[in-house]
Amino acid sequence: MNEKLANIRAFATLIVVLGHTIIVFDPGWLQYSGYYFPFQDTYIAHLKHIIDYFQMELFFGLAGFCMIYTINKDIKYNGFIINKINRLIVPFIVIALLWMIPIRLICNYPMYKHMGVIEIVFSALSTKDCGHLWFLPTLFLMFSVGYIFKSNNRIITPILVITGFILYTLYPFFHIPTISQFSKYLIFFILGYTLHLYIRGGIDKRVYLCLIIIGVLIIGTQNYILLKRFTFSAIICSVIFLFTPTKQFLLLQYVNKHSFGIYLFHSPILLFGVNWLDITPTLYIPIQFMIAITVSIFMTKLLHQLNLQFITGEQNNKQYLKLKK
Repeated sequence: MNEKLANIRAFATLIVVLGHTIIVFDPGWLQYSGYYFPFQDTYIAHLKHIIDYFQMELFFGLAGFCMIYTINKDIKYNGFIINKINRLIVPFIVIALLWMIPIRLICNYPMYKHMGVIEIVFSALSTKDCGHLWFLPTLFLMFSVGYIFKSNNRIITPILVITGFILYTLYPFFHIPTISQFSKYLIFFILGYTLHLYIRGGIDKRVYLCLIIIGVLIIGTQNYILLKRFTFSAIICSVIFLFTPTKQFLLLQYVNKHSFGIYLFHSPILLFGVNWLDITPTLYIPIQFMIAITVSIFMTKLLHQLNLQFITGEQNNKQYLKLKK
C-alpha cells in the first residue's frame, strides 16, 4: 500500500506541475492574469481542462486517505494543530513572502501593476491572490476538521460525508477564496479517509455505498453541472487509485521524496518562461516542465543543507516528540 501511495503522490505532483506549465494555453487564465502568450493550442487547452477535473481532487483525496495514519498516532489536538501549522502554514507564509512575491515582481506580474507592497502582501496572505499556495491553508482547515475522525464515532463519519456533499453544492456561492476551496474539495478529503476506513473494514460496504448514492442525489438535485464535474472527477481519481501499480519505480520514488518541495517552489519559476520563452509549444512545455522540477528539487535540497527545512514544513524527530507530550 505504501508503494502505491508513493506512486500516486508522485504522479499527482507531476500532473500539477504539468497543469501549471500548460496553463498559458488556457485563455481564461491569460485573461485573469493579464499575461500574453503568442502560441495558442486548442488541444493543449483541452488537456489543461481535463487535468483541472482531477489534479487537486486527487491531492485532497490522498491527504484524506493518509489522515488515518495521523489520527492513529498518540497526539493531542493542540499538538496536532501545531504540527500542521509547522507543516502547512509556515511554508505558506515563508514561500509567499520570500519566493512567490519576489519572483512575481521580477517577472512584472500584471496583477501587481497598480498595487503597493502592503496590498501585495495582503493579497497573498489573505489567499486572495496566492497562486498555487492556496492549497496549504485549505488543507490545514481540512486537517483541523478531520481530527474529529479520531473519535471513531460511527455517527460522525456519515454526518461529515453528507456535510461534504452539501458544501460541494454551495462552494460557487462562497466569495472568500479559502472557504470556497474548502467547500469544493472537502468531500474528496472525506471520501479519501472513508475509502481507507472501508479497506480496513472500519465501515460497512452498504453504508459506504448508501452515503455515496445520497451524496450524488444531493448534488444532482441542486446543480446538474456540478454533478457532472463531481462524477468525472471521482471516476478519474478512482481509476488512478485502482490501477496505480504497487511496484516501486526509482523515478517516482525520487519525485515522491521531494513532492512537497516541488509543489512549493515550482509555480513561480514558470513565470520566467512565460515572460521570456518565445518558442513553440513542443519546446516550451518540456523545457518549462523540467526547469520547474529541477529548480524546485535544488531549492529543497539547498534548504536541507542550510538546516532550513522548516521552510518546507519538515521537522526533526525531537520536535515531533515534544508535540506528542
